[in-house]
Parts: sequence; structure tokens; C-alpha cells
Amino acid sequence: MIVPKSVFAHYMVGLTLNQTTDQWKRDIRSASAASIDGFALNIGAADHFTFSSLHTAYEAASTFANFSLFLSFDFSASGPDGWTVDYIANLTNSFKDEPAQFKIDGKPLVSTFEGVDFRESWREVRKKVEGDIVFVPDWSSVGPEGVRERVGDIDGAFSFDAWPRPSQSQLTTFSDDGYLSALSSSSISPNSKTTSQNNNNKIYMMGISPYFYTRLSSYHKNWYSPSDTLWPTRLSQALSLNHASSGGGGGGAGAPDLLQIITWNDFAESHYISDLVPSQILSEAESYVNGFDHGGFRAVLPWYVAAYKLGKTTAEEGLADGEWPEEKLGDGVMVAWYRTTPVNVTAATDGKECGDGGTKWGQQGEKSAREAVERDVVNVLAIVRRDTQVVVSVESTGKRVVRQVKKMGGASFFQVGFEELGLGRGNKKGGKVRIEMNGEVREGREVRDECPASGVINFNAATVYIAKSTHPYTGNDDGGSASSGSAGSGSGSGSKDGKGDGDEDGDENAAMPGRSVGVTAALVAFLGFALFNL
Repeated sequence: MIVPKSVFAHYMVGLTLNQTTDQWKRDIRSASAASIDGFALNIGAADHFTFSSLHTAYEAASTFANFSLFLSFDFSASGPDGWTVDYIANLTNSFKDEPAQFKIDGKPLVSTFEGVDFRESWREVRKKVEGDIVFVPDWSSVGPEGVRERVGDIDGAFSFDAWPRPSQSQLTTFSDDGYLSALSSSSISPNSKTTSQNNNNKIYMMGISPYFYTRLSSYHKNWYSPSDTLWPTRLSQALSLNHASSGGGGGGAGAPDLLQIITWNDFAESHYISDLVPSQILSEAESYVNGFDHGGFRAVLPWYVAAYKLGKTTAEEGLADGEWPEEKLGDGVMVAWYRTTPVNVTAATDGKECGDGGTKWGQQGEKSAREAVERDVVNVLAIVRRDTQVVVSVESTGKRVVRQVKKMGGASFFQVGFEELGLGRGNKKGGKVRIEMNGEVREGREVRDECPASGVINFNAATVYIAKSTHPYTGNDDGGSASSGSAGSGSGSGSKDGKGDGDEDGDENAAMPGRSVGVTAALVAFLGFALFNL
């Protein structure tokens, strides 16, 4: 298979009840400005609005020249009846020929979140989808060895192993190496009558993520995965696995054929890179999401995506002058991310100890999330076109940290301790983190040694960044060139006067408060859903 190296972002469709075409276009424009090639549309079987939301998404994407979509069936959000062969085949057939559908060798790419027990049914799905599919599921629950045992049923594998595990501080490529090995084993391809080496036709889609923190008691989810260094580490790992050259469906040979960012808009799990969209934020997550912008994470993506597609193997390698994506990076980018409360914050104003909220170190972990934080820091990632001085400071304390970043020297990551900036324990006055580069100054959220109003530590991060794409988009929302947007273009908003019945998907989907819907949109959604289920 010929697989064009592409970068997607995992998009939670279960949070889009009544979402407008304009909001989809804002999301696509922002993603495109960050060099993201498309969205993997995570859908749950129980959401009644799935068809209408997909219709709106594909319609919006069709107005962009180079932005693609594909379906990702969420089996942890399957509802009482779950997915059926007919439902999956009908949905796939409904959108496979849309202009924005991502295809490999003329076939629509289809993925999943879990669903290992459904694997034999995919043979029937293939028969019912006109022209077949390219099936690249996430079956992380069985791991690389489980995928190896089932490699004859799939066209590739997508790994959701994108965060450190309990009591683990750093994520390695151990799992990725396992998947690559599993995909390189010999088997009978489900689409072939002959035995073939899968390293010639199996696809590896690598999951990468910037962060993880969730505290949703109603969904029994409450953990933090160490994320101070996760974003640059994982992006660098994608490059380190990049040694098999480009585009041959050669996952088994050692390269990630596709990258998928987890996620675009799962705000409740804090691994979002989109602008905040109030209507998509669960009310239970508002205390740790509202005001915590993650746009800076995607500001550095144009450099990493360019390096990935050019076959670079290290983040330090840099780009040649002719390879530098000037239209998106300008002279360079700088981003800082940090928690706004010291992990060992002093007592709250009412005299009570500021707790950890029961948050654990990793999913199903036993240790407190406090133990996952070695020290409180401001994390900084700078990528510049010429020798540049970058500064991290706090005006209220008068503290400044200056670093010199070399031109074209690749991505430069460093950390500045709170104490170096005059922040941390004992400084209840606090101060806003400022960054400076190329004559520009940006100021982020305040760090204060004081317990948040919630009474517990917020392990989510705020970002502040300087980039060409920082400046607001000033055009309209009528589509147009995908490169005309900005990484900082506006986030959508909407009243919470309706209630969606989206569903919990374990670690993925969740119910959302929705916006009111107009009469025309409601009629279109109803007719589409009714016709689809005839």
C-alpha cells in the first residue's frame, strides 16, 4: 500500500451535539494552520446525533483543499446494543465517497477505539462496504503481542499507548517497537489470496499526546500522567522511529506511517490542543479546564510535521533553510506550559490543607499524583530560524531567565524551576509567567502558592506562546485555503441551554451540554438519521 505520511488529530464527535458548520470550519482552519492533515472522527454507537454531526463535519471539510477525515468507531462507547455489522457498514458507505474522506489505495481508512471482541465481524463489514476498507484499529488493550496474534485480520495497528503508566515518569518507545515488530510478522492478508510479508503492506499509526489529567468522579476517572516533558518527548520519538524512509505502508520496517494526536478536543482529559469550546467542556471538568489554554502545544507542530515528513530522525537535526515552513513558523516559535499551583502548595485561605483531590499517578495507579511531580517547573520549547535570545520572566518578582537558542538547531527544550522565577511555596503574591522572543512578549496565567477555589490541586497546564500563528485570524468562516487560518483563531462558544445525551466511553467519549438547534438543522438531522436507519 502507498501511504502518504500524514498527521491526524483524534476528534471527539460525541461532544458536538448541534455543532454548527462554522465551528467545524474554525476547528479545521486551526488544525490546518498547525500542519494537521485531518481529523480521526471518534464516534459512539449510542449517540443519536452521530449521522448529522458527521454530515456537518464532512460538509465543512469539503470546503478545504487539503483536509481529510476518517471514521474511528469507539467500542467503549457502544451503548446497550453496541455496534453492528450493518450499522458500521452503512456509516462507512455513507461517507466513503465524500471529497474529504481519507483513502489509501482508493479505499477509506477505518479505525477504532478498542473493539477486539468484534474483530471477526470486520470480515462481514468488508463485504458490505463497496470497494472494501483499509482497517487500522486501536486494540491497545491486548498490546503488541495480542495484535501479533490477530495481525491477519487487520491492515495495520493504531496505538493508544501515548502516556506514562502508573509510577512511570517517562514514556519510552517500548510499546511502539512491539507494534512494529508485530506488524512485520508473516501472515495471510485478509485482502489477499497469497502469503505476504506484512512489512510491505501493514500500516503503523502512532499515537502522540501532549498531556493527561482528568478528575471526573461521575465517570470514576481521576489520574494524572507525568506530562511536563511528554509533548517534546513523544514528538521526538515519532522522529526517532522515522528511519525507514517514507510512504510505503512499511510500518513493520520501522517507521510510523501515520501519526495521530490524542486529542483535538477531549477537554475533560486535558489532552486537548484545540482552542477552548465552552459547549464541549463537561461541567464537572470546568474547574480544571476553563482558562487553561492549550493552543501553544499545536504552535510547534508545523516544525515537527515538516521534520517527520522529510524523514528527519532527531529533534536536534533541524531543517535546512529551504525546508523551513516560513508561512507557518515565520522566524520561529516559543511555547511555555506549566501548572499554576505548586504541587506542595501551602494551606488554603480557610486553614484547610490543599489536597490532591484523590488524583493518582497514572490510570489505575496507587500513588498520589503529587509523587509524579519531581519539581514545579515552567517547560519551554523554542524553535528558531536564526540565533535568538529567549527569556522567561515574572514581572512581579523581577526574576528573569535568559537562554540563547541556535538557528536551525532543531527543537530546544528546557525547564525553569519555579524557584528561579521567585515563585513557589511561600509566595502567595504570585506572578504571571512571561515569555519573550524576537521583540514580542506574551504573558500567561498567574502562578500562586494558594489553593484553587476547588480546594484541590489543579494538575492541568496552561500554555503561553509566541508564533506567527499567534495573531488572530481576521477572515471569515467560509472555508477557503487551509493555510490561511491561524493556530490561535477563535474558539467557539455557545449557551448550555440544551442537554446532549452523549455517552461515557471509558477513557474517551462523554456526555456534553449542547447548544439549542435551529428548526432547519433539526429537520435535516432528523431526516438524515431516519433515512440512514431505514
